[in-house]
Amino acid sequence: MLYSRELCLLSIGTSCQAEWQAHKNIELIAGITGIEHLTKRGTYLDYIITQPGCVIEWLREGGPAIPPLEELYIHGGRPRWNRYGFHFWHDFPRQEGSLEMIRENYDNFASKRAHVRKNLELAGRAKRLIVLWSNLQNNIHNGHIPEVCLDPVDYGVLVALKQEVAGFFGRDIEFVVTTRPDRIVNPPAEDDGFVIFEPDTSSWEGSDPQWTALFKRLLGEG
Repeated sequence: MLYSRELCLLSIGTSCQAEWQAHKNIELIAGITGIEHLTKRGTYLDYIITQPGCVIEWLREGGPAIPPLEELYIHGGRPRWNRYGFHFWHDFPRQEGSLEMIRENYDNFASKRAHVRKNLELAGRAKRLIVLWSNLQNNIHNGHIPEVCLDPVDYGVLVALKQEVAGFFGRDIEFVVTTRPDRIVNPPAEDDGFVIFEPDTSSWEGSDPQWTALFKRLLGEG
């Protein structure tokens, strides 16, 4: 996330792209808003691949930080917390993992998870909280990683996710969905927080011009 007392931009899934783009555009965002002390901070759902319904369930249960060792297993070469369908994509030293690797690195993993869970709480303290949800990342939709290939999402699930995130923080939030026409079902006729991107050819990074235009629009420039 990007955090200051005045503004927080928080990614709530469904993969890495929104967080990556917010961090990449920190100078642009700081320049538009005039915020001098905008900082990059890791939060719990960064670099986890999962479906929005899984995040809803996790939030309803209080957002537990540390998966019990016995609930982790390898799926698609990465550790997965099956209770919530969370794939931990960058938490372990080797991408092609094993149960032995999980056991060897579990203490460091648990410590990191506890830390980023605390940062998630911090997001709710900002005066303005913008929550980003995106399913634009191509490498989890085009079969490159078939074990975690994600289906198109029904917009009603995202409405429920927005309500759950607001309830988790106990406050109003700005909720922004970025998606493509082929990755959303039952889109709204009109919603200021619903943004359709044109398809791009990147693996996971996303379209820099489209993300830059979005941040400018959200923050009052352009």
